[in-house]
Amino acid sequence: MTLRLDKDTADAVVKDNMTAGSAINWLRYMEISRSSTKINLDNLGLLTMQANITGTSRVDGKSGTVNLNYHHEENIFTLWRSLRFGDNLQAWLEQNARLPGNDCPQGKECEDKQ
Repeated sequence: MTLRLDKDTADAVVKDNMTAGSAINWLRYMEISRSSTKINLDNLGLLTMQANITGTSRVDGKSGTVNLNYHHEENIFTLWRSLRFGDNLQAWLEQNARLPGNDCPQGKECEDKQ
C-alpha cells in the first residue's frame, strides 16, 4: 500500500511549521509495509486506539524507514452526547433492546425454547 500526501497540503505545512515540515517531507510518498490497529472500548465509554504504521519513504532520491505510532483516548459517550448521537442511540435502545428471557405474552402459557 502507498501513502501519498497532497502536494499543496504538504507544502503548506512545511511553509507554516519548519519542525512539522521535516516530518511531513518523509510522508509525501511512503510505501507501507506493515500496519496494525488495536481498539478497546470499555463499558464506561472510554475508547482507546493504538495505531502503528511502518514503511519506506523516498525523499530527494534517498530512502529511509518510517515508523508512525499514534495513540488516542476519548470517551465516546461524551463525544456522542456532544454530537447528539447519544440521545438518538439511547432512545432507540430503550425502544428496541430487551434482555433475553421470557418472550411469552402476559397471560399466555408458552413453552421453553431450548
